[in-house]
Amino acid sequence: MLGGRRTSAIGDVDLELSGTLRNVTATGGTSDYGAAINWRPSTAISLRAAINEQQIAPPSNQLTDPVISIDNVRVFDFVRQETVFVRQIMGGNPELGVETQRTTSFSGTLLPFESPDFSLNAEYARVVNLDAYSSLPPANAEVQAAFSDRFQRDGSGRLTVVDFRPVPFARLEQSRIRWGFNFNRSFKGYAAPGPTPAAPAGPASANVLEPGLRINAFGTHEWTLSSTQIVRPGLPMADILASGASANGSTRHVVQFGGGVAHHGIGLQLNGTMLGPRAISAGTLTNPESIRFAALTRIDLRLFANLASLFPKNRLANGARLTIEVDNLLDAKQRVTDRLGQTPDRYQPYLIDPVGRRITLKLRKVF
Repeated sequence: MLGGRRTSAIGDVDLELSGTLRNVTATGGTSDYGAAINWRPSTAISLRAAINEQQIAPPSNQLTDPVISIDNVRVFDFVRQETVFVRQIMGGNPELGVETQRTTSFSGTLLPFESPDFSLNAEYARVVNLDAYSSLPPANAEVQAAFSDRFQRDGSGRLTVVDFRPVPFARLEQSRIRWGFNFNRSFKGYAAPGPTPAAPAGPASANVLEPGLRINAFGTHEWTLSSTQIVRPGLPMADILASGASANGSTRHVVQFGGGVAHHGIGLQLNGTMLGPRAISAGTLTNPESIRFAALTRIDLRLFANLASLFPKNRLANGARLTIEVDNLLDAKQRVTDRLGQTPDRYQPYLIDPVGRRITLKLRKVF
């Protein structure tokens, strides 16, 4: 990495230049380069602009996995708007090439108070993927026209075979704004006597078992301004936000939030995601309709306790930790409806999320 720093009356300015060149083949390897400029006009404000380009080879399994067929797989045919059982073809696609990803971003961080415990951040990013690879999008009219060799129908027009192997895209483009806050505060004065217990493995739980009271909270809102895809040159551009079909789905608004409290190895952590509504075009190109996916909020809860903190005189409690995890605390279900307000068979709640709320009890003991 090359770079430099210059200090002036307007603050510190850092320039970063980086590049990596590796062997890029159809079976692995990457190359990338980037440039960034950081400007800190004051101790409370930092700004950054960056440009990066990466060449990403597809994982080897997406190229070389054997082709297999599975009968009687339930799928939704967006053209005829019916749930059908088809033969599903899975496996690798050796025709996938090396993807080029170009990212342009502008970001900033603000510390509104003297303490760094609370920060505000915002970022704008535009990501362009050329010769991208992805799983097959939902089978609406545009997708079936673009990948006609991936779908087969019988004499009555009913969908019978779908080839779900990864497919190439000439261009994927997305621009988004993301902003939010972070709060992390430790009150060491609340520490209990005794040695500091060891923190569990994993970045999400780092420092949660430190002595003293620790509070954290965060919230982010990601607003997708545009999301488009072009399957191959000569075909029209599909607007994903305007009912276009995407393998990963695309909603305009996503909110993530969470927070927790921990004291001497005992604590609680809550995390949630709110997905805005979205739609996928259905019907034919001459008679378009839409399948609507309602907004969804999912909350996960985690309670943990170092048993040595609860039972300091019990030798069996030393090195033991009890965790209770509740996934999908509110038992949220994705609501999918057609133009008549009815839910297609393929999108019945028990098929989308057959488990629903899940409670897990874990006991870990280190000897």
